[in-house]
Formats: sequence, C-alpha cells, structure tokens
Amino acid sequence: MVKGDQYVPMKINDQVPDPVLLVEDLLDIYGKLLVLDLDGINRGRPQYDLAKDMSSRGSIWMDAGTENADGIIDQVVSGVERIVVGTKTLTSWDELEDAVDITENAVLSVDFDGNIISPDERIRKKSPATVASMALSLGISNVILADMRRVGTQRGLDRELISSVAGTGVNLYVGGGVMKVDVSVLEELGAAGAIIEMSEVLKR
Repeated sequence: MVKGDQYVPMKINDQVPDPVLLVEDLLDIYGKLLVLDLDGINRGRPQYDLAKDMSSRGSIWMDAGTENADGIIDQVVSGVERIVVGTKTLTSWDELEDAVDITENAVLSVDFDGNIISPDERIRKKSPATVASMALSLGISNVILADMRRVGTQRGLDRELISSVAGTGVNLYVGGGVMKVDVSVLEELGAAGAIIEMSEVLKR
C-alpha cells in the first residue's frame, strides 16, 4: 500500500492480511487487479509461486519486475492474465520485441517521472506517447501510464499527458495518485481504465 511516496505493508485490524485471500476478496468486488511484486521490481526476486496462487483466483495483471524475455516465460508459466513489463526494469526495447514473440498478453507500463524511467537510453529520450506508439506497432495494445510523480498524492491528473498517450490509439490505463472521482475524467480524456491505489480503495 502507498503512504506518501513510500510502499508500506498493508494492515487490516493491525494484521497484515494473507495476500491470496485479500486478492480473492478484491476480485469479488472489482473483477480485475494489477499486482506489483515489489520483491521482483526492487530486488530481482519475483514471487512466481504467489503469482500462480493469485492467478488461480481470477483476472490478475502482474508487474514482477521483468527485465528480459526469460522473465516473460516465467510469468507465462505462472498463469497471470496479463504480464506487465515496466520500462523501469526492462533492460532494452529489444527484450520487449522478444516478449511479443513469446506471448500476446504483454502490457507495457510506461514509468514516468517527468522523463521515462528506463535503463535503455533510447527509451529515456522519448515521450510517453512515442513509446506507446512504438508498443502498438509491436502489437501491444494495452499500455499503462504510471505517473510516478503522483503516486501516493492527490495532485490530480496530468490531462495533457494522458490525452497525448490516449491519442495514439492504445488501450490506456492510468496510474499514479488516481482517485475514484477521477475515473469519469479519465474516460473523457480517452483512457480505457484507471489504476487506483489500495489506500484509495480502502477509503470509506
């Protein structure tokens, strides 16, 4: 769960919930979940067994910190519905091209903090809209715009940025400080969906 700009363990009644049971409950409400495997993203230790357990419960999109095509194969085996590949961890665009040969279920997450976050200099220098268009040309139609400047905040939407990426024709899902009240605005801007942080989901 996000508090401020930090990921912290989520607690319900002062207890850390079983992640699989939590996923099961949330799937009953929302039908689809994006799961960020922070061990995979930050430490290079994806939890594929946990991904398999979660995916057996329903529609899971997972970002496990995939760096290359080998990581894509491991996620295919785990059974998640969509394999989210983030620019933050993807070593090069060539690896994304290889991913398309492995699975038709890849989703590109454009991780953005004012510039695209990527170890690949060719990607860092491009705009999110350009990278979304490049993904579409590979056959990747689902793209996430993860605005890291807004994660854990209530700064509102970068409407110009969102419109520019949505205008490429991808199915755009927007994350980063998105609140429930923003969903209708995102629809007006041409986005296909919103990624709402757990802290916002749990608000009463």
